[in-house]
Amino acid sequence: MELRRLRYLVKVVDAGGFRRASEMLNVAQPALTRQVQALEAEFGVPLLFRSAAGVTPTPQGEIVLCEAREILARRTRCTVWCPSIALRLRGRSDWVCRRPWRI
Repeated sequence: MELRRLRYLVKVVDAGGFRRASEMLNVAQPALTRQVQALEAEFGVPLLFRSAAGVTPTPQGEIVLCEAREILARRTRCTVWCPSIALRLRGRSDWVCRRPWRI
């Protein structure tokens, strides 16, 4: 599973359709559509209801969308935390994470 595909799914739903999402992401609409279709194929279920009025998530799409948002948020937190943790731990080889990080 590629993070890019999850990011695209979130943007398509937030934008209400592929055209606006492709403009916001600066990605060609056919390429964006293929990426979301690949994600649907990976999960084996349709994630979006498509209509002339736009897109809405299917029930399965709602679940994937919620998890995708959390995964992307965790990735963002890691990119912020890791450099600062590395600076604090420089020179220490005995450090082990014994419990999950708390915000």
